[in-house]
Amino acid sequence: IDPYRGLSQWGALSLYEVAVPSGGQTLPRLSKIPWVRRQRTRLRRPLQILMSPVFANYIKFVINSSTIIADPPNYVGRARELHPSIIALWHGQFFLLPGLYPRDIPARAIVARNDDAEALARVLRRFGLQLVRGAGASGRPGDRGGAEAAHGLIASLREGYSVVLTGDVPPGPARKCGFGIIMISSRSGRPIVPFAVATS
Repeated sequence: IDPYRGLSQWGALSLYEVAVPSGGQTLPRLSKIPWVRRQRTRLRRPLQILMSPVFANYIKFVINSSTIIADPPNYVGRARELHPSIIALWHGQFFLLPGLYPRDIPARAIVARNDDAEALARVLRRFGLQLVRGAGASGRPGDRGGAEAAHGLIASLREGYSVVLTGDVPPGPARKCGFGIIMISSRSGRPIVPFAVATS
């Protein structure tokens, strides 16, 4: 068998054809294979249910086994003074936030409505954070619930909840603030408080 011609000539294995390097083709993405997509859909929710307590306990373990260096040291006191506020994060710098956020300050966090975000939603609920579901579109097709979520965040601030959301919107550019968080601050009159967690 010529390894560069693929296996389609042998029947049912055409989904796994090997690309011809000289033709500039690539292997099919695993997620595009129908059987893989079906299994991913079937297993997604059970895995989320099983893994969310694992992730939550891992966050607690990292925090309890680490030396926390806060800058400024009185960040909890400042959070109480500015409450309700808009806690702004970058993507990739909020993993430990649920374990560090003071439980006595009521807060709601925005989480996308798609199935892939459900695991994050379950972890946040385990730390007592309420949720607003939706995400900014940032040029992506389809209704992602961004407008509805923005109204929900503004209403939450007026009800006395701080809100937690990322400033940069997928697919990017990363570390560049989108318009949504500015609009929410302008409409609500509440301050934006930058927050980040890093480990070493």
